[in-house]
Amino acid sequence: MQPIPFLDSSLFVGLVVALVVFIAVIAARSSSALRLRVILAVAAWLGLTALLSMESFYHDFSTMPPRPIIPALVSILSGILFLRSISGKSLLSSTPASWLIGFQVFRVLMEIILWLVYEHGIIPVQMTFEGRNFDILVGLTAPFVAYLLHTGRMKPMVAVVWNIAGLGLLMNIVIVAALSTPSPLRVFMNEPANTFIAYFPFVWLVAFVVPVAFCGHIASLMQLWKQRPSVHGR
Repeated sequence: MQPIPFLDSSLFVGLVVALVVFIAVIAARSSSALRLRVILAVAAWLGLTALLSMESFYHDFSTMPPRPIIPALVSILSGILFLRSISGKSLLSSTPASWLIGFQVFRVLMEIILWLVYEHGIIPVQMTFEGRNFDILVGLTAPFVAYLLHTGRMKPMVAVVWNIAGLGLLMNIVIVAALSTPSPLRVFMNEPANTFIAYFPFVWLVAFVVPVAFCGHIASLMQLWKQRPSVHGR
């Protein structure tokens, strides 16, 4: 794979840092012990996946599932288990409902980064908004949905529908990306193949960014479903 331009990598690392800060802000609303555990877990995971990427562990796409997909599965499963735990539920109860929707605006920048990477000939067109990736719609609508929910101008069930649609669009691009890798799963044969997710720092796209978006929707759905009567007051 050709070198990824510094600007693309820098923007992406900045996005990851912003998501870490957002998680830290949410964790800060809980006990100091839980806050420390969450921050250490995120830092350790980012460090581990970065190290494995630099050691070329994810460069093998011949396995099933392809190795770059493994950290995504681990992250999503871990995130769901945490959200279902006592600590996770406690954290959800102290987080404003609008936060868990509004932060998804980061997907606008993520889509711009993917477009830049495509323009530099590193990923195939179907992974961008010029192809089969419509995830930018979630990011564009997130601030408006969050505002309307916060001000009580939107019923919680409308936000539920928005979250479900967001999950659908996220799964769409995840599937497109997986079918674009040079693996036994490959369906899209246009070049270049999707290999950049095996390299640092973009391994964090599957190991962290996508799971954060996915778990953000799940967390919001759990919160909206449980706290429907009081969601406007948060």
